[in-house]
Amino acid sequence: MNKAKYFWPVLVEVLQVPLVIMMFKFLPYKKLAGILGGFMFLLVIFSLTNYFYKKLEKPGFAIYALLGHLFLFVIPILVFRIGFWETNFEDIIFMGIRATSLHNWSEKFYVVVLWATIYDCNRVKNKELGNSQAGSEPSVSESI
Repeated sequence: MNKAKYFWPVLVEVLQVPLVIMMFKFLPYKKLAGILGGFMFLLVIFSLTNYFYKKLEKPGFAIYALLGHLFLFVIPILVFRIGFWETNFEDIIFMGIRATSLHNWSEKFYVVVLWATIYDCNRVKNKELGNSQAGSEPSVSESI
């Protein structure tokens, strides 16, 4: 059985970043690229949260990391972009928070999201292959 098939959510998260970067490079309006990129992050977060919710008996690290990224960074950055449409993103400051600082923290937190997704993909794999815990030793039947 191909165990790599359980890690497609990680691939989605990794490929999302260069896709958003390409939007900024090739779309004529940076504001449009920012909005589309933000909605892409929303779509991926909702999809992966739904996937992990259905696959695991109880919420794992990925769900908490994805929802944290959504509420701490993705939604606020989208609100900044839409609410301050006439202002350059670099110049947006709201309640003492610079939009660029929030974006920088978002990039750092995304590493946590990736690690949490890897961990929970491993949990899904172990669950579906019959192991009870993530990182558990393979059973005797798997070794033969």
